[in-house]
Amino acid sequence: DGDTLVVDTVSFFEKSWYDFAGTPHTKDMHLTEAFHRLDYGNMEMKVTIEDPGALNGPWVINRTTTLETDFDMTEYVCNENNQDPGHLDATLGSAAGAQSKRLGNGVPPVQAKKAPTPPAGPTPRNSDTGTVDLSGVWVPTSTTLPSDPSYQPAFKKIYDERKANKGKDDPEKFCLPNGAVRVNPLPYKIVQGPKMIALLWEGNTHSYRRFF
Repeated sequence: DGDTLVVDTVSFFEKSWYDFAGTPHTKDMHLTEAFHRLDYGNMEMKVTIEDPGALNGPWVINRTTTLETDFDMTEYVCNENNQDPGHLDATLGSAAGAQSKRLGNGVPPVQAKKAPTPPAGPTPRNSDTGTVDLSGVWVPTSTTLPSDPSYQPAFKKIYDERKANKGKDDPEKFCLPNGAVRVNPLPYKIVQGPKMIALLWEGNTHSYRRFF
């Protein structure tokens, strides 16, 4: 849509979570995301979630991200052949049972990366098509959610239970793939080609999306 990439997605796995608190949704959720690169170093992302089965109305999340030019995403703890379980166990204490604790309770949430100062310059464009090039590693500048959405009563109960449990049953903690939406403070990478855009999230195993 002009210089904005609009991604329209349906058909979801209803057990995925929006966030660490556990915002629930149904398989009939309708997700619209708009990516708008303001200049070389700044991009806005608007997420609109419509789910009449769970919410009383649309829920809109506005996010800003900054381009990181001297950094690539780190390997996530759930990925195969991860060589760093010792450091992960250390975050849970030095007791001999740290590994058992990690396997039983899941991995702790990944810490946010501080957003860099946005590099200056004009919005880059693809030379062959003239469209905006969204490529790069992007770091969220804010992780604050808007106010909680207005839930249907049954889903408000689910949310309150998950929040009270402090994310104990979060699928991500047990290395299960996220859904299309995961509001977190971690970097993401966009790789743009002539016929497809790939979006890669740092904070989940095998978490990638393809926009054709």
